[in-house]
Amino acid sequence: DQQERALAQLWPHFIATCGYLHTAIYGTESVVNPVTWSLEVEAQFYLSMPILAQLFRIPSFRIRQTVFIGLIVGMLVALHVSDSPVRARARAWWLAAIAMLQGVIGYTQYFTGVPWLLVAVHILGACLIWIFVLRLHLRLRSRGRPWSVQPGVPTD
Repeated sequence: DQQERALAQLWPHFIATCGYLHTAIYGTESVVNPVTWSLEVEAQFYLSMPILAQLFRIPSFRIRQTVFIGLIVGMLVALHVSDSPVRARARAWWLAAIAMLQGVIGYTQYFTGVPWLLVAVHILGACLIWIFVLRLHLRLRSRGRPWSVQPGVPTD
């Protein structure tokens, strides 16, 4: 009977792990197979990138800009209305600031004839955007304590 209850407790975690959604649903690594968090991130990346890449198919630059800014504002709003960690919201604001700074650098390049130093700063800014996206993603994850089937009973 105890094993049946333990299996019943693990079943939802098993299903979430099989769908590469355990971290997204439970906010911690999988209790069935903890190393699948990296596969979850990879699967979610490969599913979301084609959708995000469609932004570049939008013919109007202004519409692309508006969609990009809308996504950033939507992310900030979602983090503020949800129960997200304060440090995650701070990282999101840093990400928004770096993205806006990238826009300023891009327009400055356009109006000054693309000087090499601004190109280097612009590339650095692009790298910083990806670094802060990753840092924000990691801040939203919680590794938590090791999980046992029954609270207070250590697992083998």
